[in-house]
Amino acid sequence: MKMMTIMSRVQINKLILGISLLLNVIEYGLLAAPDPMTLLKGVESAREQIPPSRLLMRFYTQTKTVTNDHYYWVLFDREKRYFKGTNGLPVQTLFDGLEVIIYYGSSGSSVDIRNLDMQTADPLFDPRILGMDALLGWTGTIQSCLLFNQDVKVELIGKEQIDNKEVWHIRIIRESDNYARDFWVDVKNNFRVYQFIDYQNGNLTNSIAKSYYENDEYPWLPSRVEIEIHNDIKQRIQVLKGTANLKITENQWSLAGMEIPKNIEVTDIRVLRRIGYWDGKRLIPEGENPKPIPKVSFGKPAILIILILLSVIPLTVVVVRNLRKKE
Repeated sequence: MKMMTIMSRVQINKLILGISLLLNVIEYGLLAAPDPMTLLKGVESAREQIPPSRLLMRFYTQTKTVTNDHYYWVLFDREKRYFKGTNGLPVQTLFDGLEVIIYYGSSGSSVDIRNLDMQTADPLFDPRILGMDALLGWTGTIQSCLLFNQDVKVELIGKEQIDNKEVWHIRIIRESDNYARDFWVDVKNNFRVYQFIDYQNGNLTNSIAKSYYENDEYPWLPSRVEIEIHNDIKQRIQVLKGTANLKITENQWSLAGMEIPKNIEVTDIRVLRRIGYWDGKRLIPEGENPKPIPKVSFGKPAILIILILLSVIPLTVVVVRNLRKKE
């Protein structure tokens, strides 16, 4: 019995050692490497699950001739988003899932309605792609950043380290125009993207974006992204504050959800025509008159009182004059 107990302990120790070795093999990637497409799908899933949020964001941009430093409050729920400038920047941009609404806030300006592909210089990108692209265009989506639904080849370059974190280096190649983009993904931390680089014509680097996750209270997006485009434009985007799991009403994604004063004209840029004006509560279509002032209706009793007053007032005046003469 004692011998059996000793053997059992030896076997248990061997089993524990075997499990430990297996975990080390998995940990250091000595088994078959993961499928790179599965890693990209993990990035997509993690970004799709970001809850409705409100962010305070800073956009610092520096070129050879211009430096801009702007702050925006950003509200988003999946693809719907609203950007409102702060620190004296009056512009507001909103995407309701179908069309874009822009109000610049300057004196005499109008509200513009346009399609998502009619981009201006104002920010209205999907916040969920932060750190996954450098240009951050209006039409960019999680899927388009990952080149999904395109004729591409996906390669796993290998395991590397960024800021002392082990990440998988993935390359997506689109051979039709000799374009490629690389992602460095951390599978241990909900598929965070720590770096993005894209290439055109081989070794020429178009842009690079490095992401830093420094805010544990809002872990879904990088708190800071350092972007360099064509070695000419440098941009730092920061998430200074973040509040998640908001309950956002559908009314928010409309003119009523923006801060627009009364009697502002609304123009549809797509047809180059004014379509009405904002009365503070709803859009009054062009050609529709404001609500008419209700007419006061006088009934028979009211008319009788008015006639009596009209007859009494002259009589009163005559009596007063006669009294003054007698005095």
